[in-house]
Amino acid sequence: MRESVSQSSLYYQGLAHHVIGYVKQANGDVAGIIEQHRMAANKFNQIDRLDKVARQMLNLGNRYADIGMYDSAISIYTRGENIAKSVMDTSALYGGCIYQYKYYTSR
Repeated sequence: MRESVSQSSLYYQGLAHHVIGYVKQANGDVAGIIEQHRMAANKFNQIDRLDKVARQMLNLGNRYADIGMYDSAISIYTRGENIAKSVMDTSALYGGCIYQYKYYTSR
């Protein structure tokens, strides 16, 4: 039981960092957005929710692309794509990672 509570706690901490990232985005705090999405990915990684890690990679890639750091964006998109493939997360894979990767690499 203790393990499930711990995993649940980490899951909700990850979600909280994810949401805080979007709040920071609304306030234009790019560094804060990146930090929050990295923290979310770390929490999700601790409980092996690789589907959620892949989606955080997409969020991070988007933020790097927004500030013109295209090489970093592509690198993170690629990591997200590989993670999504490993867990067969078609939502992250086709709903975001590949689309964003192709969009920014065709520029």
